[in-house]
Order: sequence, then structure tokens, then C-alpha cells
Amino acid sequence: MSQLALIYDGFLDGSTSVKVNAEHADGTTIILCDEDDLTELGTGTLTNQDATITLAIALIEGQRIIAFVEAIGEKTAGGRAVLASGYISTGWKKPTTITVGVTEYTLEEYEAETGQEVPLIYDPSCVNRVSELALTAITPSESPISFLVKIDRDLTQTVVYVEDVLGVVDYLIQFDEDTAGNDDSKIYTADGTYQVKVIDADNAGRYTTRIYTIDVTTEPPAESEISNASYVQSAGIYPIIELIADSDLALEAKVDGVMGAYDDMVFVGGKRWRISTIYMPAPGTYIGHVRVKTDTPDTVAITITVY
Repeated sequence: MSQLALIYDGFLDGSTSVKVNAEHADGTTIILCDEDDLTELGTGTLTNQDATITLAIALIEGQRIIAFVEAIGEKTAGGRAVLASGYISTGWKKPTTITVGVTEYTLEEYEAETGQEVPLIYDPSCVNRVSELALTAITPSESPISFLVKIDRDLTQTVVYVEDVLGVVDYLIQFDEDTAGNDDSKIYTADGTYQVKVIDADNAGRYTTRIYTIDVTTEPPAESEISNASYVQSAGIYPIIELIADSDLALEAKVDGVMGAYDDMVFVGGKRWRISTIYMPAPGTYIGHVRVKTDTPDTVAITITVY
């Protein structure tokens, strides 16, 4: 199972009850929404990692729904299309009687006497029917598209990246109302709530939406969480440095002109974090940045002199 809210049952035309699974504590709130406009359709609470959400208005075939954990935009495994309801013909049935020689047995008599279970037989004209609801609850017809949204915030702008796309081979990315394409990032310079969709390139009706809030005007805190930010240079054919810093929170770092984006620092014990083996292109003076991953305006800069 997963901490992401996964809709696994009830996504059928006319349904007024939807089941969601998420690996969280009992009592955690699950919110079900229309995926297109995020209108709230109903809420429920988890019991043994399952929540049943009762809807005031029945679902409609073709509608898309999505579930979140505790708040809209949080911890979703992606949306689902509401499927047609009804029944399908299986073509398989159990025989009602079995004839052995000249003796005819009922199904129950034969199985009781022989201890053998009678297999299903195929009959093209069979009218035996099985509910699609039961089938989709066990084996959903589509696996959700999932991905991560990385928010990389500096003081003047924020870059949002789409990473780790799963559940689809060929896909397009659509930020907000932009044209869907292959760009996996977008720069924001204004505060607001935004969204990104990852769309199946072979089926435009299959997609997953993530909602996120951008705050590009946040100033650095008066006192930084980060302390003792520094570097160590190692001897070698090429200059190599290691960035280090202390913090109770996870850190990431980069060196201007050397690293294109921030990389995670590795926790090594106590409060110490580091990135080792940064190959510097040449001797000279560089600027390094260390910041708190969960509060990126909390950034400190250090001057790096490479010999």
C-alpha cells in the first residue's frame, strides 16, 4: 500500500459510494473531489487504511474524480475516470447436473460423493452475468499516473519541476493553462495556487493533476536554521571540494557555475550534513549556497576559493 490516496472501488456511473485506500492513521480525513475543478464531492475517515466516502450526487460516466489526504492537493495517487456501470456476459457457467454412465447427479451430489469440484464450462449463449463493480474493485482497468512535484524557490523566482513519472510510457506535461508539451519545468514570479497535469500521450482522457502553492516573496528568516556552512578542498588532478553545514533540518546545496540545481546533502550524524566530491572546473573563486529543503528562503552563501 501507499501513503497516497488511491481510489480503488465505486468509480462507476450512478455510484454514490467510493472507496479510497491510504496508509495513514485511523481517523485521517480523505477528501474526494472532481478532478477538473477540484469541487469537493465528499469526505470520509480512514479505518484500517480504508475510507468509504458517501456522495450526495451520483457519479456520471466520463467524470474524473481524485482523492486527497487531509487537504486538497495533498498526497494523491491520481485521478480516475468514472466508468460505465452494469453487467457483462461472461460466457462461463457451472453445470446443474452431471451424468456418469446412466446415472445423473446434481452438482451438489456429485461433488459430495467424489470430493471433486466441477469446473466451469464455456457456453457462448450463456446469460450468466457478473457485475462490473466487482471486477473493477479487484482489477482496476487503469493504473494511475503518478509523479513528484519539486519546488525550487529562490528569493525572486520559483522553479517547479516534474520528476519520477510512473504509470505511463509516453506522456505530455501541462502547467496551468499552458499548451501541453515536453517541458518538465516552469518558472513562477508571482504568488498563487497553480497546477500541473501529466497526460497519457496515447489517451488524453487519462491524466493526473497536482496542485501546489507558490510563495515567491517570502523573505529569509531573521535567524537561519543553518550553521557552520563551509567547505573542504581535496588535492588531486582536478580540484575537488566537499560542502558541509549543520542543521536540525534536511539541507541541499549547489555551487554557482558548477551545479545546475540544488542537490541533497547527506546526513552524517549529529547535526552535520555534507555533499562530497564536487569537481571544480578550475582554480578560482566561486559562490556556494546551502539552504533548508522545507524552507528554501532560509539560504546561506559562502565564498569558495579553489587553488
